[in-house]
Amino acid sequence: MMKILNLPSLILLFNLIATNVSAQLTKGSTWLGGSLGYASSKSESPYSEKLKTHTFAFNPAIGKVVKPNLIVGVELNYVYHDEVRTNVFNNDDKIHTGDYGGGVFVRKYVETIKKVYLFAHAGIGGSLGRDKTDNLYAPDIETKSWQAGLSLYPGVSYALNPKVFLEAVFTNLFTVGYSNSKTSGTNNAENKSSSFAAAANFNVANNFGLGVRFVLPGKSK
Repeated sequence: MMKILNLPSLILLFNLIATNVSAQLTKGSTWLGGSLGYASSKSESPYSEKLKTHTFAFNPAIGKVVKPNLIVGVELNYVYHDEVRTNVFNNDDKIHTGDYGGGVFVRKYVETIKKVYLFAHAGIGGSLGRDKTDNLYAPDIETKSWQAGLSLYPGVSYALNPKVFLEAVFTNLFTVGYSNSKTSGTNNAENKSSSFAAAANFNVANNFGLGVRFVLPGKSK
């Protein structure tokens, strides 16, 4: 089961006392966000292969309020996945996957009623990936890839106080992306592929998420 820990939620424990001070994001403030996750799974059957997986994900983000309620920032992404498949003869095939990248984003908040905001988030970024499969009785397979894309999504935010914002988001509602990959090790040949995609995804169950954002007040100029 994937366990997601929003980094600012650790600070939230010390900031749950709401105030009557305006929660507007003022120019010069620093906006913090991100997530940290780990997942593991194990399945086995006497008549089929056993499977063990481990996944670690880290996604920090930091932004600056350049105008009231307007944030410009950067974010980083890192994901590592390890998988072991054991067949009925007790032989292991191992798969290692690593992806890392980053991007820039712009986020605009609009206050609707007191302490409740609607926001639009636009980001552009890229990542590099490497997948390697270690086969016991077959050639090892390695895939190297890169991708770049643009995403746009809306959300709702509630200010507990000027420093702590709770939010609900519908991630990857609109996306545009290009990817390129090269696979080696299959029949002593290299296979190359590329793809371009543009999509609007309205599957709320898959795209919905909750989070916490922490704001460090700055000096207005």
